[in-house]
Formats: sequence, C-alpha cells, structure tokens
Amino acid sequence: MRADRDLSPDLARAAHAGLGEIALQERSFDEAADHFQAFRALLAAPGADPQGEVRYSLWMGRLYQARQQWDEALQLLQRAGAGLGEGDTAIGSEVARRIGEVPL
Repeated sequence: MRADRDLSPDLARAAHAGLGEIALQERSFDEAADHFQAFRALLAAPGADPQGEVRYSLWMGRLYQARQQWDEALQLLQRAGAGLGEGDTAIGSEVARRIGEVPL
C-alpha cells in the first residue's frame, strides 16, 4: 500500500490489517503476507498496538494453516500464545482453537 505513508500510523496499521485479512480470505497468500509484514513494520511507531506482535503471529499462523504448512503454522501460533497477556481472552481463544486445528 503506497499511500500508507500519508496515513497516521494507527490508520496505516488498521488498513494493512484489514487488507491482509481480506487477501487471506481470498486466498491471495502473498498479498496477505505483504500486508501483515507492513503491519508489523509499523509496530515501532508511537502508540502501536501492544498486542501487535501477537496479532501478527496469529495472522501469519493462519496464513500458513491455509497453505497447509503445518510446522510453520504451529510455530507462529505458539508464539502468539506465548505473547498473550491476562485479559486477552478473545485472541487467546482463537489461538488455542487454531493450534488445535493443526494436524500433528
């Protein structure tokens, strides 16, 4: 997204997160990965989402699940789980569910 430099960091992160989600749903995996990585790059900006790294790991884990790259998916989902805080029940539930979906 070239125009993200014209947006505030919060809006740019939200834009990349949303576009990445759409691309993942459309199975445009490379495009989704690009948006998720752009989201991650913006985490250094002031006021960044404190759970941004957890969200990034969850999204990338989902992407690898969709590609059926199970080892990579499990590694990223476990990393997301390890970064969860006390009140992160919604994200934690999704991480746990996704880990349970990975064939061992």
